[in-house]
Amino acid sequence: MKKVILLAGITLALAVTVSAQTKVSKQIKVLDWLNTAVVDGNQVEGGLHSYTSWATLGTSLKTAQIKVGMVVTITGEADRNLNGSFRLKTWATPAALPLLNEWEHVGDLIVVADIATRDALLATATAGTTTSLAPGTTVVVQANAAAIPEVFIYAAGLFDANGDGTIDPVVTAAGTDLWYSLTGNANAGYVFVSQAALGSNTVSLTNGVDKEVVTAAAGAVSAPVAMVVGATGNTRITSFPIGGVNFALTNDATVPVVAIPATWNNPTFYVNDGTTTFQLTDCWVKSYQTIDNIKYQVWAVDNAFLTTATGTLTLQVR
Repeated sequence: MKKVILLAGITLALAVTVSAQTKVSKQIKVLDWLNTAVVDGNQVEGGLHSYTSWATLGTSLKTAQIKVGMVVTITGEADRNLNGSFRLKTWATPAALPLLNEWEHVGDLIVVADIATRDALLATATAGTTTSLAPGTTVVVQANAAAIPEVFIYAAGLFDANGDGTIDPVVTAAGTDLWYSLTGNANAGYVFVSQAALGSNTVSLTNGVDKEVVTAAAGAVSAPVAMVVGATGNTRITSFPIGGVNFALTNDATVPVVAIPATWNNPTFYVNDGTTTFQLTDCWVKSYQTIDNIKYQVWAVDNAFLTTATGTLTLQVR
């Protein structure tokens, strides 16, 4: 029995001694190689890669490292729009590096000078000269077709064009386009000037005589043409053009019909017969109509004064 008690005592003493030996008197340092990457990110297949330029990517990226869906970050291009994050969307020829248009720009704000430069971002690169865009990319246009700044989201034809506020879109199919305007608001819209039968106070978008102001410059609009909302050249504006709008009237039983956004001030109307300009003050009936998701004030003449008119008449809206 004494031997058992003695053995138990020795075991306990050893346990205490071992526990006490876990204490150290010197600083523990991690070996340097533990803080060094085992492999550089640019050497793995897929994943996230980083290069200073597209030229560097072209000489450094190997086909064995390429995987559709991989992301590369370009940091040192002189053209800011070539910098940023790009996702490999397609890879048509696995034996060669992807073309630039197979990379899509993702998650970045792109700033361009005008609408033409915006649309050039979508150019197809058969020789690998430009990247594509990912749906959802924000593009700021410093001066749109009406010489005002505008912000667009690249929508890739995913929605119906009517009512989207798009300026000069690249139309992909009937009823769809590639851009969605974020800066359209209640003050933005078109100026419609047309002629209709007496008693009509509506403005149609496709009757062949709708008018639209393309720029904010002074001067007359062109001959009557059909209005197609969202088509190239059909530009929304945020205020009435300087100098107003001139519209050649037809001498018959029709009457002028004018529509401008409801949030704008009331227009002033004049008629010029080639010699004298007369103000029209008491022959207009005002109503409201919603066109292209914008509420308009619609002005229509309440008598067919053109029936007996002679000479060349021009309606001047200011």
